[in-house]
Amino acid sequence: MGRYTVPIDSPHERGLPHLPTFGGSRRMVGETPAEDMAIAALEGMFWVDGVPAEAFLPALDDPRPRVRWTAARMVRLAPAESVDQAALLTRLAAEHPDENVRWHAQDGLDTRSFERMADPITRDYAGGEPPPRPSPQPPRDPTEASP
Repeated sequence: MGRYTVPIDSPHERGLPHLPTFGGSRRMVGETPAEDMAIAALEGMFWVDGVPAEAFLPALDDPRPRVRWTAARMVRLAPAESVDQAALLTRLAAEHPDENVRWHAQDGLDTRSFERMADPITRDYAGGEPPPRPSPQPPRDPTEASP
């Protein structure tokens, strides 16, 4: 099991360094090791079936632009579990302070990319309660002290 997606480059990301990822896509490279680890963690979470769009929402407010942009791409691709994804993307496209986050939200609405990434665990489940979903924790900056 896993997800598949093609690379999505916003006009704001063209020319930035990228690495190939599992599933035929690619990811941005962070400017620092800590930033790169956060981006890799977000990307890794995305490739696990069942991780919903909501898991990436905290990273939309990360102070590091490339982390925010990666989270925005994940939010527009991963199906939501408990929120109206079209309404969420509409709000992000209109209100988020980062122009590139707004771009990803609007492009996600325009292409309905989240609908194409429907979760096969719940989409194909024939009845009753679906299997439990993983509950990932958002990545944190490893240079910060533990709580």
